[in-house]
Amino acid sequence: MTYLNLTWCVSLNDKAIVDGVAKYLSKLNLLSIYGLVRITDKSIEALLSSPNRLTLETLDINGCREVTKGDDSTIRSLFPNVKVTVFHS
Repeated sequence: MTYLNLTWCVSLNDKAIVDGVAKYLSKLNLLSIYGLVRITDKSIEALLSSPNRLTLETLDINGCREVTKGDDSTIRSLFPNVKVTVFHS
């Protein structure tokens, strides 16, 4: 799987990203967790520790209020191949 759009799946939390996405999906090019208000930096750390760190080109964390590493320049520095950090308008 290279594309995963979890936009507005508001019942999801860090466990879904840490124990699911980061653990079992290793070749994502696009991940949208747009609007997941229960996601925190723990999810970002899990993604950074996974192979997705190098495969992600689009990472949409817009609306993830608990993510403190959410600005464009920080995300681009953590994920070297990310070109787009928000694809919703």
